[in-house]
Amino acid sequence: MPVFIHHSTLIIDKKAVAALTPGGCDAFRREFIDGKDPIDFAEDDELFSMGAYNSDEHEIGDMERVGLLFDDETQSSPHFTIVERYGSMLWRVDWLEHNASFAWHVNCLPELKQRAIDFDSLTMAYLASVFESGGNPFTTMRSW
Repeated sequence: MPVFIHHSTLIIDKKAVAALTPGGCDAFRREFIDGKDPIDFAEDDELFSMGAYNSDEHEIGDMERVGLLFDDETQSSPHFTIVERYGSMLWRVDWLEHNASFAWHVNCLPELKQRAIDFDSLTMAYLASVFESGGNPFTTMRSW
């Protein structure tokens, strides 16, 4: 399910968290997601995401501390990546795709992937109408 891309977004594969983090996704969620702004710190069915303004604000050491791998030499990880709003992924991972607004796991539901793809063609007038009606079109798209 797609997660919104901020100026800089740390995106983590929940399968890696479940397999490598002591306490799994529940422990990760308690430490990094719960109680924080649901736009900036989100999760969908397959991903956790943490938004920031700049890529150097993400705490890679925290990801290593909870069991996820990061290679200092290649400056990359198979378990997470950073996606820049006005750029691309800082390093590629084979489990993630994105457009200018949202990122999604390659195994997400096809209808949610399509919603993320369609989002990029929405007009500002439409987005304004969603906000005016009390909605937020930038929330995480998920099946639950």
